[in-house]
Amino acid sequence: MHSPADCLECLSPEFGEQRSVGRLFKGRRSIRTVFFDVGGVVIDAPMMANFLKYGTEIFGCRDEDLHRVTAQCLPALERGELKSEEFWDSVCTAMANAGLKEVPAWRFKGFWEGILEDNLSVNQAVIDIARRVKGHATVGILSNVIHEHAKLLQKNEVYQHFNPVVLSCKVGARKPEAAVYQKAAELSKTTMDRCLLIDDDERNLTAAEKLGYRTLHFSEVDDLRMSLYKMGLLEGK
Repeated sequence: MHSPADCLECLSPEFGEQRSVGRLFKGRRSIRTVFFDVGGVVIDAPMMANFLKYGTEIFGCRDEDLHRVTAQCLPALERGELKSEEFWDSVCTAMANAGLKEVPAWRFKGFWEGILEDNLSVNQAVIDIARRVKGHATVGILSNVIHEHAKLLQKNEVYQHFNPVVLSCKVGARKPEAAVYQKAAELSKTTMDRCLLIDDDERNLTAAEKLGYRTLHFSEVDDLRMSLYKMGLLEGK
Protein backbone atom coordinates (compact mmCIF):
# COMPACT_ATOMS: atom_id res chain seq x y z
CA MET A 1 0.00 0.00 0.00
CA HIS A 2 2.79 0.58 -2.16
CA SER A 3 0.90 1.92 -1.37
CA PRO A 4 -2.34 1.93 0.41
CA ALA A 5 -0.55 0.06 3.09
CA ASP A 6 2.69 0.16 1.33
CA CYS A 7 0.45 -1.29 -1.05
CA LEU A 8 0.38 1.04 -3.96
CA GLU A 9 4.15 1.31 -3.90
CA CYS A 10 3.80 -1.26 -6.65
CA LEU A 11 2.35 1.38 -8.97
CA SER A 12 5.87 1.57 -10.38
CA PRO A 13 7.69 -1.56 -11.58
CA GLU A 14 10.25 -3.35 -9.46
CA PHE A 15 13.77 -3.76 -10.74
CA GLY A 16 17.20 -4.75 -9.53
CA GLU A 17 18.96 -7.87 -8.30
CA GLN A 18 19.26 -9.73 -5.04
CA ARG A 19 22.00 -8.35 -2.81
CA SER A 20 25.03 -10.22 -1.53
CA VAL A 21 25.04 -10.56 2.24
CA GLY A 22 28.84 -10.77 2.30
CA ARG A 23 29.29 -7.65 0.16
CA LEU A 24 27.03 -5.55 2.33
CA PHE A 25 27.97 -6.70 5.80
CA LYS A 26 31.61 -7.71 5.93
CA GLY A 27 33.59 -5.50 8.26
CA ARG A 28 30.65 -3.24 9.09
CA ARG A 29 29.51 -2.07 12.52
CA SER A 30 26.91 -4.27 14.19
CA ILE A 31 23.26 -3.73 13.37
CA ARG A 32 21.24 -2.18 16.16
CA THR A 33 17.82 -1.81 14.46
CA VAL A 34 16.05 -3.98 11.88
CA PHE A 35 13.19 -2.28 10.01
CA PHE A 36 10.57 -4.38 8.22
CA ASP A 37 8.45 -3.08 5.36
CA VAL A 38 4.76 -4.01 5.68
CA GLY A 39 3.03 -4.49 2.32
CA GLY A 40 4.59 -7.46 0.57
CA VAL A 41 6.67 -8.42 3.61
CA VAL A 42 4.71 -8.47 6.89
CA ILE A 43 1.37 -8.73 5.14
CA ASP A 44 0.18 -10.30 1.91
CA ALA A 45 -2.64 -8.43 0.21
CA PRO A 46 -3.26 -8.28 -3.56
CA MET A 47 -3.78 -4.54 -3.33
CA MET A 48 -2.91 -3.53 -6.86
CA ALA A 49 -5.06 -6.16 -8.51
CA ASN A 50 -8.10 -5.19 -6.44
CA PHE A 51 -7.41 -1.47 -6.72
CA LEU A 52 -7.34 -1.71 -10.51
CA LYS A 53 -10.27 -4.11 -10.67
CA TYR A 54 -12.68 -1.98 -8.65
CA GLY A 55 -11.30 1.41 -9.69
CA THR A 56 -11.52 0.72 -13.41
CA GLU A 57 -15.04 -0.64 -12.99
CA ILE A 58 -16.12 2.61 -11.35
CA PHE A 59 -14.39 4.85 -13.90
CA GLY A 60 -15.00 2.58 -16.89
CA CYS A 61 -11.38 3.12 -17.95
CA ARG A 62 -8.24 1.15 -18.77
CA ASP A 63 -5.82 -0.02 -16.11
CA GLU A 64 -3.08 2.26 -17.42
CA ASP A 65 -5.31 5.36 -17.17
CA LEU A 66 -6.08 4.80 -13.51
CA HIS A 67 -2.50 3.74 -12.84
CA ARG A 68 -1.09 6.96 -14.33
CA VAL A 69 -3.44 9.38 -12.58
CA THR A 70 -3.24 7.69 -9.19
CA ALA A 71 0.56 7.52 -9.27
CA GLN A 72 0.63 11.31 -9.60
CA CYS A 73 -1.48 11.82 -6.48
CA LEU A 74 -0.35 8.95 -4.26
CA PRO A 75 2.82 10.43 -2.70
CA ALA A 76 0.93 13.29 -1.05
CA LEU A 77 -1.68 10.85 0.29
CA GLU A 78 0.98 8.58 1.76
CA ARG A 79 2.75 11.54 3.37
CA GLY A 80 -0.52 12.55 5.02
CA GLU A 81 -0.60 15.82 3.09
CA LEU A 82 -3.94 14.93 1.53
CA LYS A 83 -7.02 13.39 3.09
CA SER A 84 -8.60 10.58 1.09
CA GLU A 85 -11.51 12.83 0.15
CA GLU A 86 -9.07 15.34 -1.35
CA PHE A 87 -7.15 12.56 -3.05
CA TRP A 88 -10.24 11.21 -4.77
CA ASP A 89 -11.36 14.74 -5.71
CA SER A 90 -8.02 15.18 -7.48
CA VAL A 91 -8.20 11.78 -9.18
CA CYS A 92 -11.80 12.25 -10.32
CA THR A 93 -11.03 15.72 -11.68
CA ALA A 94 -7.94 14.46 -13.53
CA MET A 95 -9.89 11.57 -15.05
CA ALA A 96 -12.68 13.89 -16.18
CA ASN A 97 -10.18 16.38 -17.64
CA ALA A 98 -8.64 13.52 -19.61
CA GLY A 99 -11.99 12.91 -21.26
CA LEU A 100 -12.81 9.83 -19.19
CA LYS A 101 -15.95 9.13 -17.20
CA GLU A 102 -16.96 11.76 -14.64
CA VAL A 103 -17.33 10.12 -11.24
CA PRO A 104 -18.15 11.93 -7.97
CA ALA A 105 -15.54 11.49 -5.24
CA TRP A 106 -18.16 10.23 -2.76
CA ARG A 107 -18.33 6.97 -4.73
CA PHE A 108 -14.99 6.06 -3.16
CA LYS A 109 -16.07 6.38 0.48
CA GLY A 110 -14.78 3.29 2.28
CA PHE A 111 -12.83 2.20 -0.82
CA TRP A 112 -9.40 1.96 0.85
CA GLU A 113 -10.63 0.06 3.88
CA GLY A 114 -12.54 -2.38 1.70
CA ILE A 115 -9.70 -3.40 -0.60
CA LEU A 116 -7.39 -4.09 2.34
CA GLU A 117 -9.79 -5.64 4.84
CA ASP A 118 -11.23 -8.10 2.35
CA ASN A 119 -7.80 -9.41 1.37
CA LEU A 120 -5.60 -8.95 4.44
CA SER A 121 -3.33 -11.88 5.27
CA VAL A 122 -0.58 -11.53 7.85
CA ASN A 123 2.61 -13.41 7.04
CA GLN A 124 3.01 -15.24 10.34
CA ALA A 125 6.38 -16.67 9.31
CA VAL A 126 7.78 -13.13 9.00
CA ILE A 127 6.21 -12.16 12.33
CA ASP A 128 7.94 -15.16 13.90
CA ILE A 129 11.27 -14.08 12.42
CA ALA A 130 10.79 -10.55 13.77
CA ARG A 131 10.10 -11.89 17.25
CA ARG A 132 13.27 -13.95 17.15
CA VAL A 133 15.39 -11.05 15.91
CA LYS A 134 14.32 -9.07 18.99
CA GLY A 135 16.89 -10.99 20.97
CA HIS A 136 19.66 -9.33 18.94
CA ALA A 137 18.33 -5.94 17.79
CA THR A 138 15.51 -3.44 17.99
CA VAL A 139 12.78 -4.47 15.54
CA GLY A 140 10.71 -1.75 13.87
CA ILE A 141 8.39 -0.97 10.97
CA LEU A 142 9.20 1.44 8.14
CA SER A 143 6.17 1.67 5.89
CA ASN A 144 4.51 3.80 3.24
CA VAL A 145 0.87 3.77 4.29
CA ILE A 146 -2.24 5.95 4.26
CA HIS A 147 -4.20 6.84 7.40
CA GLU A 148 -7.09 4.46 6.72
CA HIS A 149 -4.81 1.48 6.30
CA ALA A 150 -2.69 2.41 9.31
CA LYS A 151 -5.83 2.38 11.48
CA LEU A 152 -6.95 -0.96 10.06
CA LEU A 153 -3.53 -2.58 10.53
CA GLN A 154 -3.36 -1.23 14.08
CA LYS A 155 -6.82 -2.69 14.76
CA ASN A 156 -5.64 -6.07 13.46
CA GLU A 157 -2.54 -5.89 15.71
CA VAL A 158 -0.12 -6.04 12.79
CA TYR A 159 2.15 -3.48 14.44
CA GLN A 160 2.12 -4.91 17.95
CA HIS A 161 5.45 -6.77 17.68
CA PHE A 162 7.38 -3.74 16.41
CA ASN A 163 8.79 -0.59 17.99
CA PRO A 164 9.34 1.98 16.60
CA VAL A 165 6.54 1.97 14.04
CA VAL A 166 7.49 4.58 11.44
CA LEU A 167 4.56 5.32 9.12
CA SER A 168 4.78 7.72 6.20
CA CYS A 169 1.37 9.27 6.90
CA LYS A 170 2.46 10.07 10.47
CA VAL A 171 5.97 11.43 9.87
CA GLY A 172 5.24 13.35 6.65
CA ALA A 173 7.81 11.56 4.50
CA ARG A 174 7.79 8.36 2.46
CA LYS A 175 10.24 5.89 1.01
CA PRO A 176 12.41 6.48 -0.99
CA GLU A 177 12.73 10.05 0.40
CA ALA A 178 15.82 10.59 2.55
CA ALA A 179 13.84 12.24 5.36
CA VAL A 180 11.93 9.09 6.27
CA TYR A 181 15.10 7.01 6.67
CA GLN A 182 16.64 9.74 8.82
CA LYS A 183 13.50 9.92 10.97
CA ALA A 184 13.39 6.14 11.37
CA ALA A 185 16.97 6.03 12.63
CA GLU A 186 16.27 8.91 14.99
CA LEU A 187 13.20 7.19 16.45
CA SER A 188 15.16 3.97 16.92
CA LYS A 189 17.86 5.95 18.76
CA THR A 190 20.64 4.75 16.51
CA THR A 191 22.55 5.86 13.42
CA MET A 192 21.63 4.99 9.85
CA ASP A 193 24.79 2.92 9.35
CA ARG A 194 23.57 0.58 12.10
CA CYS A 195 20.09 0.09 10.60
CA LEU A 196 18.93 -2.75 8.36
CA LEU A 197 15.93 -2.37 6.04
CA ILE A 198 14.02 -5.41 4.79
CA ASP A 199 11.83 -4.41 1.84
CA ASP A 200 10.41 -5.90 -1.36
CA ASP A 201 10.93 -2.72 -3.43
CA GLU A 202 14.41 -2.20 -4.86
CA ARG A 203 13.92 1.57 -5.10
CA ASN A 204 13.45 1.82 -1.36
CA LEU A 205 16.53 -0.30 -0.72
CA THR A 206 18.73 1.66 -3.10
CA ALA A 207 17.76 4.96 -1.45
CA ALA A 208 18.41 3.52 2.01
CA GLU A 209 21.85 2.23 1.00
CA LYS A 210 22.90 5.68 -0.19
CA LEU A 211 22.29 6.93 3.36
CA GLY A 212 24.29 4.14 4.98
CA TYR A 213 21.58 1.56 5.73
CA ARG A 214 22.26 -2.13 5.28
CA THR A 215 19.50 -3.76 3.21
CA LEU A 216 17.89 -7.06 2.33
CA HIS A 217 15.56 -7.55 -0.60
CA PHE A 218 12.59 -9.67 0.52
CA SER A 219 11.25 -12.31 -1.82
CA GLU A 220 11.02 -15.58 0.12
CA VAL A 221 10.78 -16.27 3.85
CA ASP A 222 13.42 -18.99 3.73
CA ASP A 223 15.90 -16.63 2.07
CA LEU A 224 15.22 -13.97 4.68
CA ARG A 225 15.69 -16.45 7.49
CA MET A 226 19.00 -17.66 6.07
CA SER A 227 20.33 -14.12 5.49
CA LEU A 228 19.51 -13.02 9.03
CA TYR A 229 21.09 -16.18 10.41
CA LYS A 230 24.32 -15.49 8.49
CA MET A 231 24.33 -11.95 9.88
CA GLY A 232 24.04 -13.22 13.46
CA LEU A 233 20.60 -11.74 13.95
CA LEU A 234 18.79 -15.04 14.17
CA GLU A 235 19.51 -18.15 16.19
CA GLY A 236 19.00 -21.31 14.17
CA LYS A 237 17.57 -21.49 10.66
